[in-house]
Amino acid sequence: MISLNIPINQTDAVVLTVLGVMFLLGVRVLVSFFRDPAKKRQLPAENEGNGTEILDDQSEEPVKGRIILTIDGMMCGMCELHMKDAVRKAIPGVSGVEASHVSGEVSFVLRDPESVCEVSSKLHREIDPLGYRILEMGRKKIS
Repeated sequence: MISLNIPINQTDAVVLTVLGVMFLLGVRVLVSFFRDPAKKRQLPAENEGNGTEILDDQSEEPVKGRIILTIDGMMCGMCELHMKDAVRKAIPGVSGVEASHVSGEVSFVLRDPESVCEVSSKLHREIDPLGYRILEMGRKKIS
C-alpha cells in the first residue's frame, strides 16, 4: 500500500475548497444545458386554469397588461437582476417587473399597447445575448 505524507497548509486548504466549489458549480451549469426546456412550459390546458393566455410572438395583435415570460437559464438571484434590467432596457415604459429563478418566469406590466411581434423582438434583442432563452410569452387574463 502506498502512503503519501503530503503536508497541507491553510492556504492549500482554501485553494482546494475554492476549486471544489467551482467544480460543483460547473457541473450544475453543465447539467442545466441538457435539461429539457419543454418541461418548464405549462400545457395550454394548465394555463386556462391560472388565467394565462399564450401569445404567438409573430402576431401583430396589440397587447398590454401583465406579460409573463418563461425563461430558460435563470439559476440564481443575480440572474433575476439581469432579467429585470434587460426587460427595463428593452421596453422603457414597463412597470412592475418581477423575476423568479425558481419558477423561471419574468413578468411585467405594459401600459401602452404594442404589437406582440414588436415586444418579442425587443425582448429577444436584449435577453438572447445574455445567454438566456425566452421559451414562451403569455398574457395574464384579467377577469
